[in-house]
Amino acid sequence: MDMKKILIITIAAASLFGCQKVEFDPNISEYNKNLLVVEGMISDNPDFQYINLSRTSSYLGNQPIVTINNALVSVSCEGSTYIFNHSGNGVYTPPVGFIGEVGKTYHLSVNHEGAIYEADSRMNQPLILDSINMEKDEFEKKKFKINAWFQDNPAEDEFILFKYAINNTLQDSIDQWEVYLDVLSNNLYIEDASIIYGINANIGDSISLYTFSISKQYCDFLLMAEKNMEEPVPFMPPPGARIKGNISNGALGFFQASAVFRKKTKLKI
Repeated sequence: MDMKKILIITIAAASLFGCQKVEFDPNISEYNKNLLVVEGMISDNPDFQYINLSRTSSYLGNQPIVTINNALVSVSCEGSTYIFNHSGNGVYTPPVGFIGEVGKTYHLSVNHEGAIYEADSRMNQPLILDSINMEKDEFEKKKFKINAWFQDNPAEDEFILFKYAINNTLQDSIDQWEVYLDVLSNNLYIEDASIIYGINANIGDSISLYTFSISKQYCDFLLMAEKNMEEPVPFMPPPGARIKGNISNGALGFFQASAVFRKKTKLKI
């Protein structure tokens, strides 16, 4: 089945219609000041397991990001608790041998300055790619796009985040990601679907396409985060609107458990 036109929701475009209404705070100069920010992931791939902690400054301020280096961070699952150790610059990493498993729910706990921040996330099944290739981007002739072939999983209402790497360097910026929803393609075989456009690469480069199973809540979070980076448009919330994550106690950010799959190819065009 050829799903090129309907498979992918580009995060920037989807943000125009994919999220709930969010009110703008007129006291924007003090908005999000000194709040805890959590960026966390547990996965079945050791390269994607971390908890990043920082604090916000005033929305209109120019202060650098302040990392949190003295928190107590743990992740628990089915009666076992794993202590994450600080490795520098607000990044906390799991103990040796810890790896996430599909189907399990993980509980994050962050203890900082007497306050507890928590979140839960279940790791859904991965999306397995059969093959990928590269071809010229019809919209930007000097750039390329990634196409993929895969069997959609039987489970309904799945959300998948796509990322890519060039020569093993992950292009890890929200404007380079894409989100796939299976509402129109559940349990179908997808052929030659255009996944990511506008890729700057050279002949001979190694290209990797990653799939991350994510929750609907995380999908909405990504769409709203992208929208918050844009110029305001009529009838839409302007930058500065609060982005709702899944961290308790007033913290910002998101904790996500994801199953990860990787497929590689060479740019041969």
